[in-house]
Amino acid sequence: MKNINVRVMSNQFKRSFSETQLNALGRLPRVCYRERSVTPHRLALSMVEAFGSRDIETIADIQRTFNALCDQTVQYKPFHNQLAKRSASIELLDGTG
Repeated sequence: MKNINVRVMSNQFKRSFSETQLNALGRLPRVCYRERSVTPHRLALSMVEAFGSRDIETIADIQRTFNALCDQTVQYKPFHNQLAKRSASIELLDGTG
């Protein structure tokens, strides 16, 4: 891969995973009403990390990755509630917004 392609990909990655952009996208379909510990940005990064690093069998696997990555201690129930929202489920399944 040429250096310019790596640079372009790096810039695109930074734009795509920008904290401001992801948090704004999370507010649009009303996935995230209030931002507490589980923000759209942190959730997206932890999901990319979890799915990219090993086989995921349960939501608890994603929650453990979130806690480790974000240095948080979010309990399972609030984490599950965030992912169980209908708008979050639809977006995760078909990529619509």
